[in-house]
Amino acid sequence: MFITRSMGTMYAVYVICLAVTSWMIWQLLTEKPFDPYPFAFMVFLSNIFQLILMPLVMVGQNIQNKHAEMRAEEEYRTTKTILEELEILLKRQS
Repeated sequence: MFITRSMGTMYAVYVICLAVTSWMIWQLLTEKPFDPYPFAFMVFLSNIFQLILMPLVMVGQNIQNKHAEMRAEEEYRTTKTILEELEILLKRQS
């Protein structure tokens, strides 16, 4: 769930944008770049990164969704119990 929480933030987007921009500038400014203009190696690395992270993030989201559903169900039961007890109290006062 750490990966899901950390990759789903704007900070992750900023870091990735900074890394890609730095890579491109570095390769454009060097005399003999090992990854020239179409940046094929960078695209290859980003695809590998995506292939690894996508299933991890999806599994993490499913786990978080199950926990959220369990929390919502418990809150519903608690609220329903409180309402029923309040109704009993109000009937006794009448």
